[in-house]
Amino acid sequence: MSVPLDLSIIGKTIQFETQAPAILGSIVKNVKALGFLDPGSAKSIKDIFAKHAEVYPYLPSGVAADSATSYSYLKVQLPDGSFDVYGLPWIKQDTVNVITDTDIVARIKGKNASDVDKVRTALLAQGFDADELDIQVVTS
Repeated sequence: MSVPLDLSIIGKTIQFETQAPAILGSIVKNVKALGFLDPGSAKSIKDIFAKHAEVYPYLPSGVAADSATSYSYLKVQLPDGSFDVYGLPWIKQDTVNVITDTDIVARIKGKNASDVDKVRTALLAQGFDADELDIQVVTS
């Protein structure tokens, strides 16, 4: 179910579709919403003028004025830890969803089968459900 693109999403992990899939990708997934920025602040993260010029032809008519400084931006943290901004008109408003479940897959190299219980115990001690630990034999 979509949520409004407002202050209630700040600090949450979200996903959304873009108005310009050829430029921005069709879906932006698993990004943490950090805040809304004015154009002056947004341009310190991304060249909003160049990106606006690329995206503007894909926007539905009447969605935004033809100026990168005429609207606000959403600052997000990407899964790799870097930051990005998206002009609010670039986002399909009715596709914003809060992600509530995330699977974490970790690979711990160079260990043996006897270490599985140690890993399970460590995860459980931190409150993680560790019912599915797989052992994969890797030969060099």
